[in-house]
Amino acid sequence: MGPLAGTITLIDMISIHLLLQSAILFQRLQLQVGASPTVYPQRFGQAECEYYMKTGECKYGAQCRFHHPIDRPAVALSTTKPSQQENVKLTLAGLPRREGAVICVYYLKTGTCKYGATCRFDHPPPGEVVAMAASQAKSDSTGGKA
Repeated sequence: MGPLAGTITLIDMISIHLLLQSAILFQRLQLQVGASPTVYPQRFGQAECEYYMKTGECKYGAQCRFHHPIDRPAVALSTTKPSQQENVKLTLAGLPRREGAVICVYYLKTGTCKYGATCRFDHPPPGEVVAMAASQAKSDSTGGKA
């Protein structure tokens, strides 16, 4: 056995941290999904509630006179032109999936995101995060050996 046998490397510690954070995130998302989501009024034929369409929330609740589509897409905020806004899929927690974008660090740490549907980063499901961490740890551990 070499001098490092039985020691934990930095890569091992990072992998363990990522797995623990993913488990915490998964538990929080399960709680969020298990709780009954707020359902806002469906008023077909009325204009859509602009604030709800941007944020997924409406301070007027059941008293709002506008339509609140259940299957609303997240709209990426753009400072240029409204025609350049992109539609993005939302996770069950109401956070945007932006595959190929950088993963939201705050979301990884806490399981939530204060920017909600307007966040510009990706919010992958916990299982995907665990798989990415495991494959990264595996490639790091096999790539460093000669």
